[in-house]
Amino acid sequence: MARTMVTTLCLLAAACGQRGGTTDGGHAGGGNAGGSTGGGSAGGSIGGGSAGGSIGGGSAGGSVGGGSAGGSIGGGSAGGAAGGGGGSFSCDGVTGSRSPLPVCSPTRPCTRPLAGPVITTATRVPVCRTTATDRPSFDDGAPLVRPGIDGTARYACFFSPPGASAASPRPLLVWFHGSGGSAQDVYDHTLLRAKAPTWALVPDGGPGFHLLSVQARNLHWPTTTREDGTKHDIYFRDFGAPSTNPDFANVDALIDDLVDAGAVDRARIFTSGWSNGARFAQAYALARHDGGTPWGHHVRATAIFSGTSPFETPDPSVRPSCGLQNPARSSLPMFLLSRSCDILACNAAQADGFRDAGVEVTPGDLMDEWVTDLRSRLANPNVTWQRISGTGLPVNACAPAPLCTPVVALVNHARWPDGLNDNQGNDNEPRLLDALRDAP
Repeated sequence: MARTMVTTLCLLAAACGQRGGTTDGGHAGGGNAGGSTGGGSAGGSIGGGSAGGSIGGGSAGGSVGGGSAGGSIGGGSAGGAAGGGGGSFSCDGVTGSRSPLPVCSPTRPCTRPLAGPVITTATRVPVCRTTATDRPSFDDGAPLVRPGIDGTARYACFFSPPGASAASPRPLLVWFHGSGGSAQDVYDHTLLRAKAPTWALVPDGGPGFHLLSVQARNLHWPTTTREDGTKHDIYFRDFGAPSTNPDFANVDALIDDLVDAGAVDRARIFTSGWSNGARFAQAYALARHDGGTPWGHHVRATAIFSGTSPFETPDPSVRPSCGLQNPARSSLPMFLLSRSCDILACNAAQADGFRDAGVEVTPGDLMDEWVTDLRSRLANPNVTWQRISGTGLPVNACAPAPLCTPVVALVNHARWPDGLNDNQGNDNEPRLLDALRDAP
């Protein structure tokens, strides 16, 4: 996506610092009241997703992209090298990156952050409570912590609804924040925590669902534009079980441990996310819908906001491309919610307008193209795409390109659609949750 210009807009415009108001049918506002430390975007998980992530296959059981059964995916044709502060990025059309993306560290600092200073830490510890003054107040205590396979401490915020037990298990929703964000964003930018105690994700079932918000690591990001920071690795395609992608392995372990504890309905594990987190949520769900975790747990469905293809290349100049060559078919129920004007362009006309304004649009950043790929290349019959306006009302078409300026598009992208971020009151979280509940 457009990163140099987008980052400048995000830092200078009201779009990234406050809530309220509208512009050209879009929203102005929506920052992170809780802030973002350790080098992330000013305003939490707002502002762009990954620049055309390149994920795809690898695990057994027909999960996305093919590759070795149940193990890490290796080999492939000799790839090219893309940009990135972590050194040369070598990839191909099967494995994507040939190794996990490196974390930021004192010896290998991330010098090209999406926003803020140079990043020298591998992660941050999320605060699992509400800090925004305009949100319902919750405090879920200290985050879950476990060792990652790369040696990085992994954190997540977790809520379990009243009454959940082995005798009365409840669904699990795994939520992934966006670029530069934090697991805390589920408290300060969404109303999911407020709905978790009572919202039924089982038709005619018990109330409430477990909510797991996963903290990403600080990564060197392999795009030509500045995007180092808090990200979920969607470029290293080892979707085997077990996986050597640290982010896949972390989510696998979290799910397996929670299901093993006895209070999670193993038939109703769902993913959701925003921006980079939406791409990761889709990639993970596609891999684990058929292939399953190491302990055999499967993702039933995914419902995301503003996340396009996780199958593309970070740099279109790399030859051969590391975009996924042969994605496997999938029947994963997928509900995709996006603005009719978004910095992840709704259609080619908007993308052309962004380019004319000097904004880079990388492969995979077009929403209608991604939906077409899902329905054709992946032959997925269970894909629903719902567009909403800048004020959160359902619409049936993309906004006219002349009205979808980069500023309006970025502001729309920066607003999780719960009706509070824009002061419009049009809460679209029920659409996301009901799509999960009704998934076959």
